[in-house]
Amino acid sequence: MNAVHLTTSDFVRQPWKNGGGTTTQLAREEGGERWLWRLSLAEVERSGPFSDFDGYERTLLLVEGEGMELTIEGGASLTLREPYEALVFDGGARVACRLLGGPVKDLNLIVDRRRARTTVEVIAPARCRGTRLGSRWVLAYALRGATRIAAAGLECTLAAGELLRVDDARDGALGLAAVDGAALLALVRIDPK
Repeated sequence: MNAVHLTTSDFVRQPWKNGGGTTTQLAREEGGERWLWRLSLAEVERSGPFSDFDGYERTLLLVEGEGMELTIEGGASLTLREPYEALVFDGGARVACRLLGGPVKDLNLIVDRRRARTTVEVIAPARCRGTRLGSRWVLAYALRGATRIAAAGLECTLAAGELLRVDDARDGALGLAAVDGAALLALVRIDPK
């Protein structure tokens, strides 16, 4: 088991191919010709189409802004309006995004659905002192506030916008202590199929 604390200086920021926003890559796992998964923070600056990630499942978690409506190929319409609410959809589907009140930020998990499965939950460290790791990869992203966190012999404080990545995390536990009452974490678990 290996844990690493990643801060904003470790992340890679890049513009979208279509110019509609930017993505800050937080963590990624390579896997042959295609990466296996990627966690990023997307800044959606204007309405428009989403990029094609054929073969991947996407999970979006609203972090900032008034939300967006996604119209998915075939007529389905999904609205992401509540902070820390998540939507899951096919990354290969044509998706048009309409912003509901200006730019938004979302946590964006993209996973090769043939080779991996994932869960995403939002937890409040003030109400949860810890949790079992139990997955091949565990990512804890600080959505707001600060959290004292411990895993795999590493203890650190995650400030908002920072990430703890734990590899080979099937055994062990994640210890949590809120530094302030507002602290929230997005906890991502990823396992190979």
